[in-house]
Amino acid sequence: AEYMGEEDILSAVPKSLQMYSIKCPACQTNYSPNFEILLPKEKKKSVNFLFPAIFFKEVNNLIENKSPDIFFKPDFYKLHKTTFWNMIFYFRLINQPYFMLDLNYKTTTGDILKIIHKPP
Repeated sequence: AEYMGEEDILSAVPKSLQMYSIKCPACQTNYSPNFEILLPKEKKKSVNFLFPAIFFKEVNNLIENKSPDIFFKPDFYKLHKTTFWNMIFYFRLINQPYFMLDLNYKTTTGDILKIIHKPP
């Protein structure tokens, strides 16, 4: 697996809401990016990286179909793992606090932002 920076991933994001892959600048292979979550005393987890427009759509769907309170429920990060970790990613990217998403204040204290590319 090769590691790519956030800037590389975000600069390659397609404009279409139907596209879920990007082209690796090194090997020119299309792939769907994931990022690794590294938390103290836990195994490494891999989560699908949601492109900004798709992430927005996912958050909007949760608000419309559930309620805005969904983000503050204790089991949100378990039931909506991909959305939760992408929220953390984007909050960190724009230097915003995200402690309110982690009611236990334990889950998000690790180094989580390693975006990976696994060639086919």
